Amino acid sequence: MLYSRDDFNVDRAIGLGTELYNSNNDPNLETTLASTNIFSTAVDVYRCDFPSITSYSSGFVGVDSITNIVNDTYALTEVVLKWNYIWNNYYRRFKL
Repeated sequence: MLYSRDDFNVDRAIGLGTELYNSNNDPNLETTLASTNIFSTAVDVYRCDFPSITSYSSGFVGVDSITNIVNDTYALTEVVLKWNYIWNNYYRRFKL
């Protein structure tokens, strides 16, 4: 989740995106494990759902939270389905 709000600039996250790396296995950050699209809509809360979101069991909430994931009606939500093939195979074998 990305909370993108302040009192004056609601669109400050426009043009940003998210990339995930494993710095333990890739200290130079050369292999992107997963990435989101670039944010092009101005909202207060962005949520990016990766495949493991289905295993989250603590409940989604409709308010800002530091302990739970916000629901998909409270946040602009992107479902990220494409993981890097190498990481996906590593994950399946070792179940990190």
